[in-house]
Amino acid sequence: YLRETSESYRDFSGGVFIEKIFNLIWEKRAAKITYTNKKEKKESVIISGYLLKEYNLRWYLLGITKEYQPNTSLIALDKIIDIQETKEPYIKKPKHIDKDYFKNIVGVTLPKDGAPKDVVLKIKKEVWPILKARQLHWTMRPPVEHEDHVAVKFKIAPNTELENKILHWGENIVVVEPPELRERIMERTKEMMKNYNSAH
Repeated sequence: YLRETSESYRDFSGGVFIEKIFNLIWEKRAAKITYTNKKEKKESVIISGYLLKEYNLRWYLLGITKEYQPNTSLIALDKIIDIQETKEPYIKKPKHIDKDYFKNIVGVTLPKDGAPKDVVLKIKKEVWPILKARQLHWTMRPPVEHEDHVAVKFKIAPNTELENKILHWGENIVVVEPPELRERIMERTKEMMKNYNSAH
């Protein structure tokens, strides 16, 4: 599942592997991938790949590994060190993993509770034209305009990437619903304040 961009996929770290990974997915073959994990340590896994996803100019491989099955694994291509062929059997793709796997989220992180919820954002009118053009998610409903802000509703599963998008706009966006997302943004904002207050 490749997405055309104005930049060549070879221009980023990991781009040299994208054709090989695409072929492995197409031919339904497992591979041994060595990569740098979240702890910045080298790790090798036997993975059966299912989807390639681009987000924020980074490409990710979604699949199931022999080591962590039946859970899915997500590997950023710019963290891959090496790919080797293997005789390990290919793990058949589960039915729930299809081209719409990421459709209810922003980015690539599927939350444990992956059910989409009504997310309502209060956006200042000064920044609304920019946000409207960049459309946060395809589920955006027709906006409701008020005197000093615009209320926008989405049907989406809240995750870290959505939180980061909201925080990126600072005081220009306020979460109205759902309560748990609003609380999460408030917690992260308080933590930011604490960091600034303790900075020297």
